[in-house]
Amino acid sequence: MTILLRTLARKSVLDFGKYKDRSIQQILDLKNHRYLRWCYYNASKISFLPDILDEIGITEEWRIEKPGKDPEKGEQLDRLKDEKFNNYLHAISEEGEELDAIKKDAKRRSTMRKERNRTAMQIDRRDRKFFSKAAMARRNHGHF
Repeated sequence: MTILLRTLARKSVLDFGKYKDRSIQQILDLKNHRYLRWCYYNASKISFLPDILDEIGITEEWRIEKPGKDPEKGEQLDRLKDEKFNNYLHAISEEGEELDAIKKDAKRRSTMRKERNRTAMQIDRRDRKFFSKAAMARRNHGHF
């Protein structure tokens, strides 16, 4: 039995692995690009349409000859993507000190706002009791 090269489109359904019976589009919607990259580099007879390869982060220089597989190249690409993501997180964390100060100030203002609202609600409750329909009727009948 020979298996020919299968090029998967967005509507193609996987018949193996942890996403068995799911379409490629559903996996893309789940943002699990790493799994699709793993399938590309580890399954020798499976490829994807060029637009899907671009979407999951496999550019022209990272593509391999199919049918064939190259798990090491897939691991290299994943390490590269992880490194870029970690650098991005580090850049954000350097700005994090300023963001922490802004968040603390916002939390303080929010707490003050809640306290003002709580006080206003207490005053409103007293007014509602004083000006309720029953209280006004009692006053009108001479009962203070």
